[in-house]
Amino acid sequence: MKLGKLLSFIIISSFLTACGGGGGGGGGDSDTKTEVSDTTPDAFSFVDVVNAKTNTLVVSEAIVVEGINSETSIEIEGGEYSINNGGFTDAAGKISNEDEFRVRILSSPDLSAETSAELTIGGISDSFEVTTRADEVAPNAEIEFPKLQDTWVYEPLLIIRGTATDNRGVEAVYVNGVLAETSDDFQNWQLPVSVTEKNTEFSVTVVDIDGNEAELNPLVVNAHQGNTQRAFRALSIDVNGGNLFAGPELTKIDSTEFEFELYPNLELTVSHLVFDPERNKLYGMAGDNLVELSHQTGEVLQQFDAGSSYTYALDIDPISGKLYWADGRIQSFDPSTGIFETVSSFDKGAGPELNPDALVVVNDQLVYAISGSDLIQVNKDTGDRTLLSNLYESDEKITEIISIDSHSKESKLYLLAKSELSPKGAENLYSFDLAKQKVEKVFDQMTEEEVFADFLTAGLQIDHENDLAYILSYSSGHLYRINLKEKSLNQVSSAYRGQGPVIVGNAEKTIRYDTFLNRLIVHDSSVWSDFGGKLLSINIDSGDREILSGPNTGVGPEFSDLRDITVTDGGRIFVADYGDDSFKEVDATTGDRKVFISSEVGCCNVIELSNAIDVDPAGVTAVVINDMDYLLKVDVNTGAKSILSSSLLGVGSGPDWNGLRDIETNFDTGVVYALGHQTGAITTLYEIDLNTGNRKILASEDQWSDVPGIQHIFLSEDKERLLFIPRDRYTGYFEYNLKTSQLVKKPYAGTNVSILISGFAEYGDRLFGITNVPNSVVEIDQKTGSMMIISQ
Repeated sequence: MKLGKLLSFIIISSFLTACGGGGGGGGGDSDTKTEVSDTTPDAFSFVDVVNAKTNTLVVSEAIVVEGINSETSIEIEGGEYSINNGGFTDAAGKISNEDEFRVRILSSPDLSAETSAELTIGGISDSFEVTTRADEVAPNAEIEFPKLQDTWVYEPLLIIRGTATDNRGVEAVYVNGVLAETSDDFQNWQLPVSVTEKNTEFSVTVVDIDGNEAELNPLVVNAHQGNTQRAFRALSIDVNGGNLFAGPELTKIDSTEFEFELYPNLELTVSHLVFDPERNKLYGMAGDNLVELSHQTGEVLQQFDAGSSYTYALDIDPISGKLYWADGRIQSFDPSTGIFETVSSFDKGAGPELNPDALVVVNDQLVYAISGSDLIQVNKDTGDRTLLSNLYESDEKITEIISIDSHSKESKLYLLAKSELSPKGAENLYSFDLAKQKVEKVFDQMTEEEVFADFLTAGLQIDHENDLAYILSYSSGHLYRINLKEKSLNQVSSAYRGQGPVIVGNAEKTIRYDTFLNRLIVHDSSVWSDFGGKLLSINIDSGDREILSGPNTGVGPEFSDLRDITVTDGGRIFVADYGDDSFKEVDATTGDRKVFISSEVGCCNVIELSNAIDVDPAGVTAVVINDMDYLLKVDVNTGAKSILSSSLLGVGSGPDWNGLRDIETNFDTGVVYALGHQTGAITTLYEIDLNTGNRKILASEDQWSDVPGIQHIFLSEDKERLLFIPRDRYTGYFEYNLKTSQLVKKPYAGTNVSILISGFAEYGDRLFGITNVPNSVVEIDQKTGSMMIISQ
């Protein structure tokens, strides 16, 4: 209680005591009390504001009037006030007990300046003071990874990383309101986030010590639909429920929107799937086991030991409910009785023998097998096998069947197959009329802009209710739909990122950065070759893909089996073509191709098994691996060849090697790094002098106890590190420091990421990779291991 109010209380109390007298005499009503009006409130205090913006209206925190029982006066000097969220005013007024008030003033137009307003209520006053910030320069921030918008992630974990600066200091960086992590006052910051949906937005806000803020444009990231690998032929359809099912990680695909939904928390992987439409049941092959799966949750409902170490096909007779599969034999299982049976094999039934990779399919309760190019009917009772047709001898000259399925409402089988009549990299859809014993081409891949669709090693399912064929590509992960009546094709799965032809094929691929035109270049399969028949250029920013050289693009000798690419500073492109034992140059504009090194071009040495090439930045000298054993040094302009180093031929001194796999050359220092084998198949890293051909060992796998088999090496742009690329799917890559000779693992961010990367490219501090199955171009953060799909 304030001193003035206390003195008033004492005086009034004394007066009342005096007037009341003593004893019980007197004439007034002693029970009547008069309440004394109190218009002096308890003291109040404003919380002053610092770091305010200049020339800005600033409102105080709300304060409640206490300690009065009557209305009292309120007035302000230097500002405005508001009562109970009413309008602000500077006129004198009245206020009551428990009313709420605020004060508003205009901050100074100057930096580090103070303004104030004094509010008085019932004779009690306090000032609200506002001090402007010392600086109004907004901080700067940048997202270092991911740099691109609308990218995709295989793994839900993404580590967003960036930098922030300010002329006076950064106070905080927030990602969607969460404080980022830092060890240097936000000069560098990062935050792990989760991406589980498409079009997930992340807003980054940076605040400096003066309260200035800067907000970056929202970063949009998408969760990849499905998973990082497709199982060959693991595709099934529930025509009544409107869903497809895919493996190896069980995934449901809505056949209307074609959203891929990966069943959560399942460790199961399946190699084949089939749906029983009559009993509404889903079955799959998981290793040696036949499993019944819940198509609602994906969990295993029943499991049976099928005794098959490897299965090539799985189908069902919807009438009997029996399952049939091929593992070099034709096997069956009746879920209603639990009985397994060998239907036909080398020791059961007569007729043409079944290949180990024979396929099986059921139509109208009859069982058929595909063995090589033979279509065979199998007697379910005796196991006898009857040749119905040799498909190679048909008018369509079918040479290889990729997948097969049955149209249950027609007496037809559908085949995804290759033909001698089509280019060797093309796969077409055919039908076989069982009644007419006739093959018909349903869809010709060459009519659809040649290689834009990827059917290589794909699964096939027929929707007999709607006369549709679904094809799920193993290599690209894309889902295609063919209308069997109209013979038209659509890619129905998401295009992910970038427009243009998909990256095709299961073989290893190479990626390089073209500094001259600021693009990435990769090779993949085409109608010329399953193993690398065209070059694609990829726009780094958009992910768009276009054919740089290949079928119908450029003239010159065809690509047959591309193994390596190198690009000079001037944009000249050179490739190693293993298939025809040559090294070719590709015109960067027209896509025209010419051989510049082969047994016929250039003097001195026969060219065989050409699998790696490096060309110096000026485009004068090339270093190539020839015959998997020795290095050649080549004049790019004349094709003249000389042996640089060979342990077999005794050129150059130093330790021997027993085969070379890959090279990277530092033309600045005159050193070639070669990945090869010592005697005993020990993977070894060699260093070769570019002038003398002398060799020495830098490291070998007997020093790398926890390193898997290494397939390729990549020399970093700073020329200080070699990146080691594992030959199989792995959870990271390895970095070899050429100065310290230290080898460290660089894991990919996330708990379940196992990716097959076959090549790297670098652009400044940005690292790009080409993945196999599914085929995509990714960017990898070398600091955190986060991975983004930038083109697929």
